[in-house]
Amino acid sequence: MLYSNVTILLQGILNRDINLIDILIVYIKLCNVVISVYRSDLPQVLEICKSFPTVIVVENDIEEYKKIPVTIDNEFKSFSMQYLQNSFYQICTTKKGLSVIHTEYVIKTRVDHFYQNLSNFIQHGLDTKKIITSSIFVRGYKDRYGKFCFSDCLFMGKMSDIKLCFDLSYNNFLLTVPELAIWKPYFVYIFKMKGIDILSVDDETYLQYMVELIDIYHINKLLPYKINIRNRIETHINDNNKTTKEYLMYGCDYN
Repeated sequence: MLYSNVTILLQGILNRDINLIDILIVYIKLCNVVISVYRSDLPQVLEICKSFPTVIVVENDIEEYKKIPVTIDNEFKSFSMQYLQNSFYQICTTKKGLSVIHTEYVIKTRVDHFYQNLSNFIQHGLDTKKIITSSIFVRGYKDRYGKFCFSDCLFMGKMSDIKLCFDLSYNNFLLTVPELAIWKPYFVYIFKMKGIDILSVDDETYLQYMVELIDIYHINKLLPYKINIRNRIETHINDNNKTTKEYLMYGCDYN
């Protein structure tokens, strides 16, 4: 493999339209691979991984996650419970996968996404030493927090940093919408460690801190890829694809 100090974590539910075998053939040439899947998908994943003995598979019992008491932030109570629960399961399954990773760097992505050109993304993360997040599904929220929110599609950072993103003990199981579920506990905590109350600074100062912490990697550098959009697979060969502009947002380029 090219990057022995990097692990890519595939999280979520299998999709029949994206071949896990194709994904693993590409990813194991780049770095270590961990798959964190629901129990219902476990037999199929284990069968596939017989051909990929270095891949680590982690099982998740969703019924156990359902027993965990969850506090929903008031501003998100208008969202459907299923939508919010899926966000929570994403956090839980990611944290379970992170628990078996010991490399210096980790990439978090989804089982139903396939990026065929990740080597430059990885190298960029190693060179900048920032958290690298893609512009895929990063919503252009009007408030300052949305400008740097993570999507759950693809991001990379040092293992110590990414673990903080999913520190549910610190987050006290606060449940928000998917794009905001990750960044909120991490950014507050990491700046607290620096002696900064990030929630109280003005917008200009906040933006400066965020630029120093995060780098945005744009989707046109990730082509070609297949991703699951609203339970429909979109294949992107070039950035002239109309669905790219329709579904994939560019609201976070500050470099």
